Amino acid sequence: MRLPGAWTARRRAAVLAACLAGGALPAPAGTSGTGPATITADPAFSPPDRRHVPGVGVLQAFLATLGRPRGTQRFCFVVERMPADPATPQPRQALHMVWATGGRLYTLPWPPRPGNRDENPVFAGQALAWSRSADLRDGVVDTDAERFGSSFLVTRAWADRILRQCRRAGVAVWIVPDRRAP
Repeated sequence: MRLPGAWTARRRAAVLAACLAGGALPAPAGTSGTGPATITADPAFSPPDRRHVPGVGVLQAFLATLGRPRGTQRFCFVVERMPADPATPQPRQALHMVWATGGRLYTLPWPPRPGNRDENPVFAGQALAWSRSADLRDGVVDTDAERFGSSFLVTRAWADRILRQCRRAGVAVWIVPDRRAP
């Protein structure tokens, strides 16, 4: 009997080849790298167009800027459509990036400006590293009252919702270290 999400010999060989060569690995479909997706659908969330997800060069520059280029790093990206706002006639969307290995959640404008990351992935990675994020270990509180006045705390309900929907509908990217001899 083959369990859902079990690795086949072909999958293990692909992972090994990618680990030896360095680069990015997609997680098994529908898992975000953590197991089978059994999360209920939220129509406000959808997978991003893979062409607009930060590329390997951007994510490697992001990790280098933060001083964490070692070890496999896991990311998940999901788009959220914001509720309609009478003051903003254009529909608004945000791209959420969950850096699972680093325990941080970033919210980025969506869609990205054309050409920003293609022109200079190092600059785009540095800008991403310097952008505001929520620490999923120490920056999550239970109520809005606890968050009041803070620009870096988020509520547990908000963070959990993003994490659930990233597992359900997100695009997972793994950045593996380059293991080739220098």
